[in-house]
Amino acid sequence: MDNIFQIGGQAAGSSFIGRKTFVGNLRKNFLDGQVRMAKSFVGLTRIGKTSAVAKAFEDVPKDVLYIYENLNEWGSYIEIWQDICCEIRRYLLQRGELDAEVGTYLSSMEDEALKWIVFSRNIKRIFEYLAGQEIKTILVLDEFDNAATLFEKETKYFELFRTLFSSSKFHVFAITISRRNLYTIEEATYQSSTFHGVLDIVPFKGFDAADMAEYFAVFERQGIGLNEEQKEKIIYYAGNLPYLLSVLGHYIMEAAEAGEAIDIDSIFLNRCKTINDYYRDCLKHLERDGDLKRIVPFIVGPNIGVTQNDKDELFNLGYFREENGELIAIAKYFADFLSANMVSLSIWDNIIGLEKKLKLLIEKELPALVRQYRAGGDKALDIQRVILRRTKEISRGDLMRYDAFIANNKKVFNIDSTYLDVMSMADAVKILKANWQEIFSKYFGNALFSALEHKFAKCVMARNPVAHGHEEYLTELDKREVDVFCKQFFDLLSGAGCDMGEPEESYVEVAKNFPADTIETAKLEPFEKPPQSLLNQKVRIYVFEKGSRKNLRCRVEGKYLGTISQTYLAGRNLDDFIGKTFEGTVERVDEDRVAIALEQPAPTA
Repeated sequence: MDNIFQIGGQAAGSSFIGRKTFVGNLRKNFLDGQVRMAKSFVGLTRIGKTSAVAKAFEDVPKDVLYIYENLNEWGSYIEIWQDICCEIRRYLLQRGELDAEVGTYLSSMEDEALKWIVFSRNIKRIFEYLAGQEIKTILVLDEFDNAATLFEKETKYFELFRTLFSSSKFHVFAITISRRNLYTIEEATYQSSTFHGVLDIVPFKGFDAADMAEYFAVFERQGIGLNEEQKEKIIYYAGNLPYLLSVLGHYIMEAAEAGEAIDIDSIFLNRCKTINDYYRDCLKHLERDGDLKRIVPFIVGPNIGVTQNDKDELFNLGYFREENGELIAIAKYFADFLSANMVSLSIWDNIIGLEKKLKLLIEKELPALVRQYRAGGDKALDIQRVILRRTKEISRGDLMRYDAFIANNKKVFNIDSTYLDVMSMADAVKILKANWQEIFSKYFGNALFSALEHKFAKCVMARNPVAHGHEEYLTELDKREVDVFCKQFFDLLSGAGCDMGEPEESYVEVAKNFPADTIETAKLEPFEKPPQSLLNQKVRIYVFEKGSRKNLRCRVEGKYLGTISQTYLAGRNLDDFIGKTFEGTVERVDEDRVAIALEQPAPTA
């Protein structure tokens, strides 16, 4: 039995299956046609791009110079051109047409210290000479993804190829082969060139129906009759990718030759580790290229935060195909593979990462917040507290809780915490919401807060259950939504114009432009433990806020915490007392505070 299915390497000879239409059109346009063409074939790794192009040009006329360059073989841009020039020299020598002048130009390429202006001019003159000899040049640049490294962020390196591919002076037919589209490669490399604009970008997909029929016909010729269920199993594991189909085909033939029953599941599980390795590589590519966050919502769910453009791009890259109205990512097995890998991802890193980013954003914009709130003071803690106190929806209870956190951190860990350190993710979002249009919307693509509010709310909702080890409180849909939302926020906050560095000015210095908040100072300064000797003593008190039981909280003699019970406040408007100084009598001394008696209180200056 002739096992034509090879594993690895270019498919050639009898191992090359399908692609008849592609190969025929490529030969017709590039070999028979006289109108210059430049194509960029983009598709998944090992989808057969290189094999198909090689098949199309396995034999070329004598008046055609065919040059194939694999960019993974070279360590620099100059090395690519040195090899191209070697191929040109060899071809001209074979034809007996190595002109002395062009020979000098070709030899100059061996000098790696050659100035760019001379280098570029010599390359152009070489190709002008070839065109003058009516020599058609077909230049194939494979593994073009590596241009992002080899071209060293030099626009001029791309522009030389652009000139050769587009100018009528040169008779160059060009092909690039890559996993990513040219625009993405360019974007990662430099800013000013439009190299991608001179090539027709062609998505290179898996096998079509005719190709699949040819694939299954191979088994029939070998006397292996596959039923429909077996064929469906093959497609389940391998989709329509030639490489994966070849792997499965190889081991199916191996099993048949050994006289074994053709159990596709068993063959896959026991012999096809290569397929899972391929899918792991795909997963790495998706993560590295930033496409994982786009494919997961479509395949794993929920389908939130992605667009039709995302879907179209994934189609063009070869990750998606449609079969009987169903969206399939490479193969149905890959969707299951992807889901299994996503389940293992914890959302805690994303949630806590988002919380840190939001607090960093607030910290960066503290000078603007000080101006917005006219928050005066000369101490960082005082100023932050004013901002929180004046933010709508942040309650007095929240502030008292943060005060306790700060005090405890100092007492237990000897750490000087700030309100930004201890405040909740929920209150961070409240600050953003209260100052969205004026300060924060620019970091989120100038979107309306209402458009993002449900995403913030979902992340806030998930924060505490996850933090306390209770992920089971969240449904799988909850987890996936939070994961998607967090990643969307990360993308926005890492985009252009989202500098998360240090503020350009000190918010403490800005705060000096506004009157200090005496009330806040009274609350923030540490309180001393009151001595029993205060009992029945006349004291001076400063009232800074209402308590939770219709009482008043005050600072006694500038250093002790005191309360005035509602007994002494009946019929009085408590707001009239806030920010004012009184005299009173200490009627009780507790562990951490004193109780003050007031008789017909009258404010003093």
